[in-house]
Amino acid sequence: DISVERVNGSITVENKNGRIETEDAAGDAQIKNAFGDIYFKSESTNNGDIYARTKFGSIDCHKPLRIKKEGQDTVAQGRLGTGQYRIELITDNGSISIK
Repeated sequence: DISVERVNGSITVENKNGRIETEDAAGDAQIKNAFGDIYFKSESTNNGDIYARTKFGSIDCHKPLRIKKEGQDTVAQGRLGTGQYRIELITDNGSISIK
């Protein structure tokens, strides 16, 4: 498992197996996981251009994003506020939580 907390600036996280948890990251975020959940809680989502995708899992989103099925994939995306921060959350086998 990987935990990222209180980062001011852009982050990139790639993992093969296990949960990725991010809290209080201020900036762009690119998080990719092969087998495991992604938990993302950040004020950046209030001004984010957000794209999240999972193949085998669900997306729990506490933000007004459009969530849809595209074949096997579940995708959530949208631009909130100014869209200043680019936030990309992708997992192949796991769920995504955006708060």
